[in-house]
Amino acid sequence: MKRSCLIIVLLLAVATSGWANLLTNPGFESLGTGWSFSNEVSVQNWAWHTGTNGVSFHGWNVGTGDNRVFQDVVATNGTYTFTIWVRREANNGMTNLAVQIDWLNAGGAILQTVSNTYNSLPNNRLWHQLAVSGTCPDVNAAKVRATLFCQWAPGGVDPRALMVDDANLYAGAYAGSSILNGSFEIGAYNNWDISYWIGTLAGMTNGGSLASDSWAARSGTNAIAI
Repeated sequence: MKRSCLIIVLLLAVATSGWANLLTNPGFESLGTGWSFSNEVSVQNWAWHTGTNGVSFHGWNVGTGDNRVFQDVVATNGTYTFTIWVRREANNGMTNLAVQIDWLNAGGAILQTVSNTYNSLPNNRLWHQLAVSGTCPDVNAAKVRATLFCQWAPGGVDPRALMVDDANLYAGAYAGSSILNGSFEIGAYNNWDISYWIGTLAGMTNGGSLASDSWAARSGTNAIAI
C-alpha cells in the first residue's frame, strides 16, 4: 500500500517573541501614533502583513529622496535589535533599502549608528523579515531610533509599492526566529501559503490537493487538509 507524504517547507519566519517590544504601535494600526514618516511614505489599509494597516513606500512616485519611517524610544546604552517585515511587489524599482538603529543623547545628537542594507531584496511579493543589531557603550545615550529607509526610481509599466509592517525593537542581540502562522490561518491576500508555508504532495495515486480549510481546524479557524 502506497503512503501519501506531505512535505511542508518553512519559507519565512518571524522574530521570536519573549523580548519586550519597546515600540509604540508596532503594527501601524493606530494612525499618527508613535511613528514619523518622510516624503513618499504613508500608512495604508492594503499594505498589511498582519492586522488591518501597514506602511507603503510609494514606488509609483519618484523616490530618490529621504524616504523613511522611524520611531524614537527612551532607552539607555547597550545592545538592541530592530526587526521589521517588508514585501516588495514585482514592479517595484527599489535601489537602496536599509534598516538602522541610532543612539541619541538627550539633546537629540546621534552618538552611534548601525545599519544593514538589503538592496538585493527579491521582488517576489513575499514577506521578508529584515533585522539589525548593535551595541552602544556611550553612557550619554538617552534614546534609540529605529528606522527603515528606502530609495527607488520608478521604471517600466505599472510601478508598485514596497510594503512594511510588524516592527519590533528590543533590548539584546538578535534572538532568532520561530514559526510564523503555525496554525495555518489564512494569511495576507487570503492565501495561507503565499507568505508563510509551501506545501507539496508526493505519493498520491489518485491525485490530491493540499489546502488550508476551516472544517479541518483543531484550534483557531483553519488547518491543513489533504
